[in-house]
Formats: sequence, structure tokens, C-alpha cells
Amino acid sequence: MTTNANASARFLSMRTYTDKTVSCSVSTSEDLTLTQKDHYHNFYQIYYITRGSLMHSVNGHFVRLTRGDCFIIPPAVTHRIETDPATSGFYSFSFYDTFLLKDEMQQSIIQRLFSDLTPNGILGRLTLTPEETIRMDGLMRFAKEEFDGAQLGFECILSAILTSILVLLARAYEREECDFKHNNAVLTSIEYIKQHYSEPLLARDLANRVFLSEATFYRVFKRATGQSFKSYLTMVRIRSACSLLKKRAIPITQVTYQCGYGNYSSFYRAFYQQMQMSPIQYLQET
Repeated sequence: MTTNANASARFLSMRTYTDKTVSCSVSTSEDLTLTQKDHYHNFYQIYYITRGSLMHSVNGHFVRLTRGDCFIIPPAVTHRIETDPATSGFYSFSFYDTFLLKDEMQQSIIQRLFSDLTPNGILGRLTLTPEETIRMDGLMRFAKEEFDGAQLGFECILSAILTSILVLLARAYEREECDFKHNNAVLTSIEYIKQHYSEPLLARDLANRVFLSEATFYRVFKRATGQSFKSYLTMVRIRSACSLLKKRAIPITQVTYQCGYGNYSSFYRAFYQQMQMSPIQYLQET
């Protein structure tokens, strides 16, 4: 069930200083209690992963992100985050568009990032270089200090930091633009997987469908999703299997075939690898 995060304060700590509402928020993984339910909100968010990894779902598309990855969530885009706070770390910079200055350069950068980079809000993922990661570490740390300190003029400084972050992301986007041109091919492949995961699927067949060589398909698919084609297909199949098992409407053998496995042995291995338990144990625990 999708949650409307109009109660923006859950994610965006709107604080009032001298009868003025602050229209941005800077948080870390230690500050936020992340829901694993699908939700959306009416502001922008930039997430930057500092350690470990997390799984990000946008409109039903799953992307694994690790240290140095950024993703951008425009308003009204349904998403959720799956993470272990003990092993994952990140910064979150949330803001309303009214927080930004309205000069042409800033608007051009915003349009590029939130239109080109995140078409339909899907797969808004950037992997920063080591040099860019060092810069982003410093910018996010500075932003967090300013937001928490709330000293005189801190909003002006936060606006300048946000502009610097957006410029950094725009430059990273320029560097990776060639790869992002393959996003439509990846999205087409993901949709095909979701609709045909019960059938035999080979990477070369999907590569042919989106007019890419098999080697290019492997590269851009992993870059966009954070997983290999095989891992992603297995994840989709096992998630479907879990859903079917919970319903207890059909026997396990039928679940096996319905989720694209030719025999129970293959299904068992894939299920155990994903869930760290057997299908029967999963049935007993749900």
C-alpha cells in the first residue's frame, strides 16, 4: 500500500526559526527511521551512500546502491528503501523547489537532473568517481553541520551547498551520459523480465530485443540496477515465489514451475541463496 508522505515531517524535519519555516532538511542514516513501505512526498530528495549498501525501489524497479552512489527522487514518485542501519550509511538532502535560487543556470541544472537523469523518476542512480566522492563527503558533512547548527545565515549557506551538490551531480551525469542513454533499453528489459520471468530467459535474447550486443547489455544492466542480469532475474523470481507461498493456494512444485524453474532442485538452491532458508521453512515461518 502506498503511503502519501504529506506528513512531510516524517522525512523532512521542517523546523521554524524566528517565525520562518526552513524548506530543506539534511539528515543521515542515524537520524532517519526508514519505512519499508512504498511512499511518496511533495519535495525533492538526494541520497548519497557513504558506506555499506541499500536496496532502493522506485515504482517497483529495484536498484542496489553502494558507497559513492547517489540517487534523486523527484516529488510524487513512489519509492521505498530497504537497508540495515547497522551496516549502511547515507546522507539525505531534502528540499522544496522554492528553496532554490531561480537563476537560469540553476534551473537548467535542475531540469537536466530531474528530467533527463530520472525519466519518470526511475533509475535515478549516479556512481561518483573517487575524486567526486571526496568532494561529496565534504559537501554533505558541511550541509549537515549547518543544518544542525542553525546559526545566522545558515539557509544561505545550505542553498549554496545544494547548488554545489547539483553541479557536482550534473558533471557526473555529463561524464556518464553515454551510459544513461541506455536506460530505456534497461527499463524495457526490466519490464520484460517482470512480465515473462516464468519463461526461460537468456541475456542474449533480451540484448537482441533492445538492439544491444550481449556484452554491452551485461554492462549497462549491471550499471543501472547494481546487479547482474542473472541476479536480478533470480530476485524477481524468488520474490514472486514468496508471494505465492504466502497465499498457500498452490503446491510448492507448481510454484517452482510458475516462477521459471525447470525442477525443484534449481528452485531450492535459488530460494535458499536469496532467503537463507528453504521454501518449506519459509512456509512454516509465514
